[in-house]
Amino acid sequence: MVSEYFDSTKDIEVLMTGLDINKTAALGASAPFVMAGAATGTNAFWARIEYVVNDTGQANKIFALSCWNRTCYGSGYAVISVYKDLNGTIGFLIWGTIGQDTYYAAKWFWSIPDGIEAPDNTTVYSGIEYLQHENRGVTSIVLNIDYSTHPPTVSIEERLGTISEKTPHEDP
Repeated sequence: MVSEYFDSTKDIEVLMTGLDINKTAALGASAPFVMAGAATGTNAFWARIEYVVNDTGQANKIFALSCWNRTCYGSGYAVISVYKDLNGTIGFLIWGTIGQDTYYAAKWFWSIPDGIEAPDNTTVYSGIEYLQHENRGVTSIVLNIDYSTHPPTVSIEERLGTISEKTPHEDP
């Protein structure tokens, strides 16, 4: 859904797509993947149990590294991040705690039927449109997926940047 949106709506050619990380046992040896695995250099990452020392609730959750509170998110949350590699390659990631979270984050990226207010007070109707109105310096957003509604609703929980965090209700 994400690569199709870039191609058909934004006329941006997508050269390579893939799964988040290599899961050879489940997907086969030739399934494409775009990340080597969890790392601590991004704003929000998956805190695998084997990398968490003195676990106080962060293990196997989304860990908001640039959040002052070091907030962690479990099931029902997803992350949308953009980055630029040292060689100029642009990366764009949508991932959730579980596959269902990833699906609804990608669906939010494609379409928000009722619209939401962007940071500049513009009403937008897709996640990609929202990101174009986001404040400079925000490189990741954490989404909350509420499964108690039908269909599930998605809202922005936290905005993370290269320096710090920014909650959705703060001024641009």
